[in-house]
Amino acid sequence: MKIEWNLQRDQWETLSNRAHAPMQQRWTYGAVHQSLGGMVTRAAIYHQGEPIAICQILHRKIAGMFPIALATHGPAFLRPVNRKTRTNAIQALRQNGQRAFTLFTLDQHTPAWRNIPLMRPTNRAVLPLQSLATTRAALHQKWRASLTQGLKTGIRISERPCDHSDLEALLCVDRLNQTKNKYTALPPIFIQNWQKLAPRELRIFTAMHKNSPVAFALFLIHGNTATYYLAHATDQGRALNASRVILWQAIEKFIKQGVLQIDLGVIDTELAPGLARFKLGTGAFCKTGGGTVLAV
Repeated sequence: MKIEWNLQRDQWETLSNRAHAPMQQRWTYGAVHQSLGGMVTRAAIYHQGEPIAICQILHRKIAGMFPIALATHGPAFLRPVNRKTRTNAIQALRQNGQRAFTLFTLDQHTPAWRNIPLMRPTNRAVLPLQSLATTRAALHQKWRASLTQGLKTGIRISERPCDHSDLEALLCVDRLNQTKNKYTALPPIFIQNWQKLAPRELRIFTAMHKNSPVAFALFLIHGNTATYYLAHATDQGRALNASRVILWQAIEKFIKQGVLQIDLGVIDTELAPGLARFKLGTGAFCKTGGGTVLAV
């Protein structure tokens, strides 16, 4: 197994598209970390002369002294591999030359005696996009019925790049929702810097009903994948099924643009069962990760 460190951006973009890499393994994610004073290393892992995975590792120091490295949803594999290959890749990446403790938030369970578990796995809803007809056929029956009702209400959906003022308004609403619903997200400065570095990767969809906004959703587009980053609907918007209409029209647009997968985010059937049903009702599958481990 061979590792090539610090790839150029065009190499990284090509390989990350082949891996259908999530947001945390995309170039801009690392660039945002660098803009906040952190360091990034990027690696391509080769097996028998062929690239099999990529891994973006973010570096920082705790209390300004203790180096630590984090690979979230990495390594991202370009093709299915067996458990031994996954384990060997993690051990090879552990020696990243930075003398740092390396944590991996894995996309698959990868048991090994040299991986110390630190956090339990989470579940995410991941929606593959195929043809429009196939994607629509995969909608759960109740979700499709609610979408049909929403489409009959006269809701109009607009879509545009998310500028600075749009983002500040969305973050203000999201802060209130976090307090009300007791959840946390990435710090605002992270998405603010993303908007500065790659403004066209942030797309805002707004639902209007009788000239009043009733719902919005912010997506990040990164190569051939996308992330459903944050969303909100008013009481009226929920009654009109505006969030379903927004998500469906985003799906239509992304399929035309060649996006192959949308990460709908973490699902928790116990703490947020309604949100979990909403996400899984799109036909998304539940992807259970491997938890966060310390590779030693």
